[in-house]
Amino acid sequence: MKAIYSGPSTVPTTLAGHSVSDNTTNNNQDSTGLKEERNDANSATQLKLLEAGTDAMDKGNTAGTNQSSTDASVTTVGHKQRHQETAKKKQNAKATESSYKVSLSIAKTRKAHSIGETLVKPAAKIMTEIMLGEKASKEVNKIPLSNDTVKKRITSMAENVKVQLVSQLQQSLYFSLQLDESTDIGNEANLLCFVRYIYCGEVHDEFLFCRPLPTNTTGEAIFNVANDFIAQNELSWSRCVGISTDGETAMTGKLRGLASRVQNIVSQVKVTHCGIHREQLAVKHMPTCLKTVLEEAVKIVNFIKGKALNTRLFTVLCEEMGSEHTKLLYHTEVRWLTRGKVLSRLFELREEVQIFLYARHDLYNRMHDTQWLTKLAYLSDIFMRLKLSRLEPDIPTVVRQQKQYHSSH
Repeated sequence: MKAIYSGPSTVPTTLAGHSVSDNTTNNNQDSTGLKEERNDANSATQLKLLEAGTDAMDKGNTAGTNQSSTDASVTTVGHKQRHQETAKKKQNAKATESSYKVSLSIAKTRKAHSIGETLVKPAAKIMTEIMLGEKASKEVNKIPLSNDTVKKRITSMAENVKVQLVSQLQQSLYFSLQLDESTDIGNEANLLCFVRYIYCGEVHDEFLFCRPLPTNTTGEAIFNVANDFIAQNELSWSRCVGISTDGETAMTGKLRGLASRVQNIVSQVKVTHCGIHREQLAVKHMPTCLKTVLEEAVKIVNFIKGKALNTRLFTVLCEEMGSEHTKLLYHTEVRWLTRGKVLSRLFELREEVQIFLYARHDLYNRMHDTQWLTKLAYLSDIFMRLKLSRLEPDIPTVVRQQKQYHSSH
């Protein structure tokens, strides 16, 4: 019976034809292979991670570039929009300015408000199209010149002028008023007021207001209209130092006139009778010889101007004689300052009038009378001097115009 060895076994030197050294070598090789495989795997993983990171960076850079391009394009669009809005605002401002200036010209010429749309704009388009082209002509359409727009522009400018004038009056220590009641062509009574005041060390004369008198034209009604304007614009009667009127009872009445009502508020106010009206009253009481010449001169003018046929015949006569003027001027009682022009024109055309009146009018002989013509020239000179001294208060200008007038005669 064989004994069984139960002790520690010893590894044989060889086993199935393989030695121990071979196994060790193989094991080393296997471990080295595994390490290399692991290293290769790690390298591949790192490479993949690196490639993935690179791709991510490229995508990030691409996204950043795209975002920058988008931001740049948005910024460019914003600049363009702001530039277009600025250009549009400038264009609208120019159109509005043009509208105001055209409206001011319409107001100065006292034309109908509709003329802006019916005449001014079409004429401007025609001229612009011929001179600058069709594109420039289309820009004229942007100028608002309708009837209502012109009215609003004129009202706005008038209100602005009124605000400036009232502001200057509020800063002035003293002012004086000149008032006159007048009836227009529609039989409407209006109160006109001019003001003289001191501003920045200079004396200014301005038109203050024109307001209707709804019912009566008494001193009370006139005072109420003037007082309403003073109160509404925060002015004070205490700064009023003078009032000039035309001398009517409603203005200068001691008890109920405008002047007395103002003096009840400010006792130091001085009331003055308008110089032009005083001269008109003086003219009504001129010497009989001069008044007769004036009346006869008016009859001659009315005979020629009163009939259309006489006017045409007289015009043809003046043209054939080579006269500087071909028409006489009408005499108006209200505009008495124009008498100088009326008489002066009659004196200049005295030869033509003499020929025309031959066998037509009883005053034909007046054109032969030297004394009558001398008085006519005297009246013409007097009325021209009155007009120049009243309408042109600048003394050098008056003297120059008088010299021109005398040299032409």
